[in-house]
Amino acid sequence: DKIKGMTLPVHTSIVSLLSGMCAGASEAVFAVTPMETVKTKTIEMNVGFVEGTKRIVQSSGLGGLYQGLASTIMKQASNQ
Repeated sequence: DKIKGMTLPVHTSIVSLLSGMCAGASEAVFAVTPMETVKTKTIEMNVGFVEGTKRIVQSSGLGGLYQGLASTIMKQASNQ
């Protein structure tokens, strides 16, 4: 009963904004950046998805899949 009567100390619109930004940032980290990097580089290399991913990881390591992460996080966080 005590919990039902409690209110958040932060306005709900701020919470919604921060939630959306975090959702966009996690989307950028786990989905958008690696896929866009692979897509762009495989087009340049003129190879398929799997072969392109192998080449990127062999030449640059797993970090190679995350080139441009900061700008993608900012873009995706502002979309939400």
